[in-house]
Amino acid sequence: MRFHTRLVGVAGALALTLATLTAAPVPDAAAAVIAQGAGSYTTDDVGAIPGASCQQSGLRDHLTADAPRTPVPTNDWWSWLVFKIDVPDNGVDDCQQSLPQFALPVSYSMEPDGVDLSYQTQSVVEPVVGRPDDTRFHYYHVKDLVTAGVTGMTAATTKVADWSDWTVTTELSDGTRTLRATIGEGLPFSWYTATGGKAQL
Repeated sequence: MRFHTRLVGVAGALALTLATLTAAPVPDAAAAVIAQGAGSYTTDDVGAIPGASCQQSGLRDHLTADAPRTPVPTNDWWSWLVFKIDVPDNGVDDCQQSLPQFALPVSYSMEPDGVDLSYQTQSVVEPVVGRPDDTRFHYYHVKDLVTAGVTGMTAATTKVADWSDWTVTTELSDGTRTLRATIGEGLPFSWYTATGGKAQL
């Protein structure tokens, strides 16, 4: 009898929760921010993250056509592949390619000719730009140790094709040659698929 009473109580609580959710006011189509309890959410396409220097026209700018139609993680180790951030004076077009991805123990840099892999063991302690009293402990991506690519490829941008809890699949393409790379955090290996040309290491 106790089990039956608990089950009825759980069902009642669930019904009340569903009624509360369905009874919530339907937001006006023009509204941008909808209050919900102590928080809120937006009905607009967020585009670039606030403060980013790359002007994205929409969230899917840096996703492939066959990428999942599900929410994109905004706080993962690879998120800036989608939400581009431009770092001034680093000699790279971060708005098209990306900053290196530190999926330790390996770091990856998406380049026009392929994916550059690095394993850096030397750390740098340096002052924080604009804050001379602060220092940071940092590992830099060392370029040109190993690059996986497609012969002759010059990809203009990096896009994300898929992701999971631990991995991300990127795509570099120049319209003829394409390289898809699946990299994962904490994995000492990665997977590549080259089409339209010869794979090159």
